[in-house]
Amino acid sequence: PNVLRSQRFFEDEQYCAFTMEFFESGTLGDLIEKRNLFTISEIINTLEQLLEGVQAIHAAGIIHRDLKPENILIDSNGICKIADFSIAVSGLESKRDRQTNLVGTMNFLSPEYIEKGEVDQRSDLYALGVIAYELITGKLPFQHGSLIDSLMSRVRFDPQHPIRLRADCPMALAEITLRALQRDPKRRYQNAEGMLKDLEKLKNAKQQQSQSGIAMRPSTFLALISHHDPLPT
Repeated sequence: PNVLRSQRFFEDEQYCAFTMEFFESGTLGDLIEKRNLFTISEIINTLEQLLEGVQAIHAAGIIHRDLKPENILIDSNGICKIADFSIAVSGLESKRDRQTNLVGTMNFLSPEYIEKGEVDQRSDLYALGVIAYELITGKLPFQHGSLIDSLMSRVRFDPQHPIRLRADCPMALAEITLRALQRDPKRRYQNAEGMLKDLEKLKNAKQQQSQSGIAMRPSTFLALISHHDPLPT
């Protein structure tokens, strides 16, 4: 689900190769460049698909490590598929990357990888938080001068609250995004299932609100998700 599938694998004395399913699409990165901002419903739908894809990837024991809009294919119907596993690693437990240089796309690297070279499934969730933030605000959460400044900012500081950049963003969506962007991975969502459950609660609440015509207070939604997967103290 929502992952570009490999079809056949080939190997000879010199080369290995494989074929992928054909998916007529552009990338989410292309769409962001053209549109900049998306409706809240589009954002929720896109994130829901990405989380289902990441959930399947992690269930297979794989960490993607390079989730970004350019690696997400999206067709004219809004169907998303995650692609490009060129730097993926197996095993979900926290591990230290032996590379001396940072590997991946700088704007989507997690603080623990920048600081310690460590990655696990929560690093993928951080990247999803960056994607969510960009879809909501039209901006990346950390863009401070030089590349080094940008990298160190996400290790030392929290991003600006999305609602300060987009007034119509539901508080619940902002809180889900900020939790995915927690600097300490222990305070982040621990798995894709937890983040997906909160997103589905938001989606259901919005549907009920639309049907009833009654606005839901942010505190009401936060109360709904507070019993689920609480933050460590």
